[in-house]
Amino acid sequence: MASTAQEKKITSVKSFVDNISDMRHNNSADNAEQWFFRGQKNSAWEVRPHIFRGDDLASEHILIDRAQKQNPIEFRDCINSFEILTKLQHYGLGTRLLDVTLNPLVALYFATEYSCEYTKNKNSQYTHQEHDGVVFYRLVNGCSLQDMEIKIALAVPFVEFGKSMSLERFCLHLRENNVITESEYKRLIDDGYSEIIRILQTNSFIISANSNVRLIQQRGAFLIAPAVNISSVSETKTSILSKAKMNLAKEFEGRFVIPAKDKNVIREELDFFNVNEATLFPELEHQMRYIQGQLKPSVGTVEEYRQYECRTNTQSPVDFEKAPPDIDAILAKVLPMAKAKDVEHLKSEIKDATELIDWYHKDSVISGLRRALIKSLSNMFSAVDARSKSNQIIDELLA
Repeated sequence: MASTAQEKKITSVKSFVDNISDMRHNNSADNAEQWFFRGQKNSAWEVRPHIFRGDDLASEHILIDRAQKQNPIEFRDCINSFEILTKLQHYGLGTRLLDVTLNPLVALYFATEYSCEYTKNKNSQYTHQEHDGVVFYRLVNGCSLQDMEIKIALAVPFVEFGKSMSLERFCLHLRENNVITESEYKRLIDDGYSEIIRILQTNSFIISANSNVRLIQQRGAFLIAPAVNISSVSETKTSILSKAKMNLAKEFEGRFVIPAKDKNVIREELDFFNVNEATLFPELEHQMRYIQGQLKPSVGTVEEYRQYECRTNTQSPVDFEKAPPDIDAILAKVLPMAKAKDVEHLKSEIKDATELIDWYHKDSVISGLRRALIKSLSNMFSAVDARSKSNQIIDELLA
């Protein structure tokens, strides 16, 4: 079992790649060994597959059975337990498969996802805290679906253990349901059931069979934990088995911590290298979310909708005897909270524009006044609100 003693801080894609390259150079892997990585957006989290995070484990076999019966057509092409579990996980049902990847940049992407929480302090105020991310890593032999320990680990979720599942009965179940061969069964029970005990307490990394597009895109692999407690009774074969949950952090050799303040910059760098939501998640909803996220809108450039009000001009085109507007009253109505100096500046703008007797008949005067008001109001409001307030003032002046 690995240790998590090694830890380094990462502030850029370059520093991450440099560290990964040094690791590869300093650790020569044999033909069967692979580097496995896992990224988590909160470095304080434990490393647990979904089914180990609550109490659903007690009903694990029931959840799997109901899911298959609910949508039998979805599972008709699954040829083994692994494909069933990966399909369930892909569509959101918690399993004991822990997602890992063979691509370190994919792990870094997940580690740079934004994460925060609000904690209540002594003054009953809430403090906002952003979380560091983390990438775990491990160099180890990857197992295939044909390995006996993987076949057994993948069988555990489908079996109801109850309170009477013994080592002897479990081994017989594996043989009777063709999970293992006769020769493998003999290996399990030889030497006082030592082999089955080892397997039930050993966690393994699985090289994915790439059963869906997302696994291919993310260079997906898995860490699976049988996580079975063995309670001795009178003799080994009658020992009672029970499903348990566990933290898998110790399965990794070390970790890279990504400070919260550096997450955005690293994500932008990853996007430059085409590691983003669109490339890692082939589903259409993720493609659309990525496209929308790429658009950086200019804040305050789009107005709120206002119903157009058609006014009837009761003034004769040659009637220049319109009473001068009550500027003070209009500004007090539209801008009740405005500072005195701002009001005076606006009054000056309005007076200058309305000096002509027939100002209200000249579109050029009204347009010029509107631009002047928007410019002055921009110091007090957002672009949208400044435009809205200027329109209200013009409407009042023309009323």
